[in-house]
Amino acid sequence: MKIEVPMNRVNKSSFLLYCGIIAILGYITNIIILGELYSNYSHVKQQISELGMSNAPNYLIFAFGEIIAGTLFIISSIGSYFVIVDLTNKKYLAFLFSLCIIFFGINFLFSGFFPLPDERHNGYGMGALVLLAPIFLTWSCWSIPKFRMFAYLNLTVFILLISMMLLNVFFGSVQNQGLLQRVFVLSIFLWISSVYTYFIKL
Repeated sequence: MKIEVPMNRVNKSSFLLYCGIIAILGYITNIIILGELYSNYSHVKQQISELGMSNAPNYLIFAFGEIIAGTLFIISSIGSYFVIVDLTNKKYLAFLFSLCIIFFGINFLFSGFFPLPDERHNGYGMGALVLLAPIFLTWSCWSIPKFRMFAYLNLTVFILLISMMLLNVFFGSVQNQGLLQRVFVLSIFLWISSVYTYFIKL
């Protein structure tokens, strides 16, 4: 049964949401290609940011990719705000959700503009705020019966992402830090792309 939702801005916001999906696909492609061009680089043992260290080969390509991805994520946050407002009429939760995506995008900008070993490279940890986004989305949809399952799924995602973050913190080592980081990042990407795709198809 098709869910009927207000469409005054949902369709108009779709192209903004596509920016987030393009950011994810472009970022993954860039990391794979740069990893192949970096002699003896290990996706299992080495952090992603090592591809963009100031002494790494092709670090400017990495930086450019980070900046493009960050910009696209920020643009996509505008679309997510309008869609959530139209679906739930909860502007403050839509704002908090989009703010999490904005901080996520800004973190990519810091990564691009300030390559390691610059201490600003990690964006002062603001990208981690994206982990709260599933909670705000759950909260906004919880009281709407037709979106209740969607809310449950986002709550589950929040629990899984927090668990994966703790896995990185407590079980990461020089032998597996690259792998754990990629699994964590890809999980965030999968969630964002799934939410955006869901919104686009409404």
